[in-house]
Amino acid sequence: MSKKEVKKQHYVPQFYLNYFADNNKNIYVYDKATLKQFTSNSKGVASQQFFYDLFDNDNQFIEKNHNRIYENAFSSFMPQFFKEIEKHKYFSLKRYHKEEIASFVAYQYIRTKKFREESYRLNTGVHIYAPVDSKLLEDLHPTLVHRFLLVDYHLHNTLFNKLLNEYVWIIGRNTSNQLFYTSDHPLAQTKTIQQLHDEQRIKKGSSFTLLSEQIAFPIAPKYIILFFKKNKFKRFNRKKNRILNLDNEEIKRLNYMQVMGCYRQVYSQNNDFSFAEEIEELLRQAQIASGKDPNTILVPPQKKRNKK
Repeated sequence: MSKKEVKKQHYVPQFYLNYFADNNKNIYVYDKATLKQFTSNSKGVASQQFFYDLFDNDNQFIEKNHNRIYENAFSSFMPQFFKEIEKHKYFSLKRYHKEEIASFVAYQYIRTKKFREESYRLNTGVHIYAPVDSKLLEDLHPTLVHRFLLVDYHLHNTLFNKLLNEYVWIIGRNTSNQLFYTSDHPLAQTKTIQQLHDEQRIKKGSSFTLLSEQIAFPIAPKYIILFFKKNKFKRFNRKKNRILNLDNEEIKRLNYMQVMGCYRQVYSQNNDFSFAEEIEELLRQAQIASGKDPNTILVPPQKKRNKK
């Protein structure tokens, strides 16, 4: 293998994750799949070995070229954007702000592992990890499908224009004692891709340009970009493009969207996952109430120790 090959490839870029790191560059992780918590850094999360590569000696066009187009533009934009937010008391989003953000957010939405798996299932009717008695996984490999979508200009452009033109934009400022979570699928929606398809009664084929009426994209522990569908949330028109201070309850609602919408990992700057644990406990109790055997439900390691 060439020394220039990128082995660990991120589906959430490191420069973005670093905004959620503490002064020691630590990122705190809550893993929904294992219910474990641990400390990492931006290099160690939201990544996978050769995530975008199809074969050995792949030219790595997606990782080295295509991803960088969006990452370089947004990483250059962000520091000045934060300065403007902090400096101007009556800050208002301009068109060029929104274009930069919409371009990055639209691409970030389709580059994650969660999107890869959901898009493949909707395209083929096959779960990536399910056993298949056919050559489908060989002939239509999930990575190949994902690569086509990543370079699909029409898909990106449609998502870009929807975010730009069909939503009221608000910058949420966190005024609570909680911090915003982010995750391995940071564009949080109130509905899943499957729910959006069911809502539109799309039974054959797929449309990845369907978006929820409410969308949230955290950009730092204290700031978040909120999108509200114009024809559904007219009450926000007076606040459009402005900064809106958010209280504890709003932060909880938005963090709930991150926990429920992530692939498996939630990230925090201060290692406080008490709210994520509350959500997990409620989900566990709901499973028990529906008749599931409590002994078959995953319990956090700390709770196991307490039981003993």
